[in-house]
Amino acid sequence: MIECDPPRRLTITWNVNWPALVEKLGVTLVNYEIERAGDAVRLTLTRPTTGPIDGRHLSGGRQGWPAILSSLRVF
Repeated sequence: MIECDPPRRLTITWNVNWPALVEKLGVTLVNYEIERAGDAVRLTLTRPTTGPIDGRHLSGGRQGWPAILSSLRVF
């Protein structure tokens, strides 16, 4: 964990679990911004990079992150 500002922000390191991709991208940061939106909560995820990401990996992230985030539940 890099930064924790409950209940507004969490920044963690993220390591993709595919060896060839880890070598290419390295460990990256993922920022979660959490804010009230009426009776709901808005969660914004950003993943800053230090260099360009090719289209294949960018497309995979655009499909993968929404699938992961949509499975979150409040208990």
